[in-house]
Amino acid sequence: MMKNYLFSFFFFLFISLGVAQVKPKEPVIRIFPNPVNNVFTIEHQNIDIIRVEIYSLIGLKERDIINNYELINVSELPKGIYMVKIHTAKGHFVKKLIKN
Repeated sequence: MMKNYLFSFFFFLFISLGVAQVKPKEPVIRIFPNPVNNVFTIEHQNIDIIRVEIYSLIGLKERDIINNYELINVSELPKGIYMVKIHTAKGHFVKKLIKN
């Protein structure tokens, strides 16, 4: 009888741990092209983008874009690495952008 309890316990533990490790699928968001020279776009799948912010690596906000997310012009930004914060209805996502 004890074997059945142990088997049940370990089976339940195995199943519980397997289920606990399942993460919800994050939306696919990609910046293209990256590195960028002048203009980039945000590729996404069925996500409503609310706002896009571009920050330098020292935390200064370089751009704040409220509309027209299809083509984002960064030609006036100096060469370097930037962080693009994308606000959506499902939360915000941060992507690295390299400007040539």
